[in-house]
Amino acid sequence: KGEVDGVVALVKQGVDINHIERGQPHETALLACCATRHLEVLTKLLTHPAVDINLADSRGVTALMTSAAAGFDDGVLTLLSAKADRYAVTPQGRVAADYASEHGHSALAALLCADPDRVSIHEAAQDGDALTVDGLLRQKPSLLNDRRPGDGNSPLLIAATSKRLKVVELLLKYPDI
Repeated sequence: KGEVDGVVALVKQGVDINHIERGQPHETALLACCATRHLEVLTKLLTHPAVDINLADSRGVTALMTSAAAGFDDGVLTLLSAKADRYAVTPQGRVAADYASEHGHSALAALLCADPDRVSIHEAAQDGDALTVDGLLRQKPSLLNDRRPGDGNSPLLIAATSKRLKVVELLLKYPDI
């Protein structure tokens, strides 16, 4: 609670929410709260109308990349729902999914690769890609009962008929199936 109150006080005093402190680790407030996995502060910062969710530090690293590297699942989901750019690239050619993968967060890397606007839950279920199915559902739970155009099959039916047991087991864990 104290951290949130401190952030609110600083913003009320006119501190630039997007100020970059060059040469410091986690050069912006947004990057710092993502690195320390502080969801309350992140949520509060994202309510500020001037916050630049995709602002990168001097290395080209964004808050989403920082959250991915830290294994901060709730931060990643919060940033994605606030429209953070999952495709932002550092000068070295790295994206947020790379940071998650490099730090051993494979489920988070899969989530970042599973863009609900580009990846079909039906294809992932048919392929038996449980990490992608899980990543899609964590971002957009309504996909659970989504029907495939053409045949009207659900992800569960597709996974079952394709004999993808891990995906079937994953889908059955959701209460709204």
